Amino acid sequence: MESHLLDRHTNTTAHTASAGRSRNFASVLLEAGVSIKAVAEFLGHADPGFTLRTYTHLMSSSEDRMREAIEKAWSALEVP
Repeated sequence: MESHLLDRHTNTTAHTASAGRSRNFASVLLEAGVSIKAVAEFLGHADPGFTLRTYTHLMSSSEDRMREAIEKAWSALEVP
């Protein structure tokens, strides 16, 4: 393989591996309930909206967490 092709392949492979690590970190952080803003800062994204658009599909349990938070809030308001 020519040198410039090898360099391009190496850079692409490194970028793919880096993207995989970012996705893994993002999924771990989001699953733990870390805010999008904090995840964006951790990943070096200037715009948390970009992070939200990119990783929103990893937030599958957010509906369950929301439901639990609402139930907890309502139960705290209940008078014995």
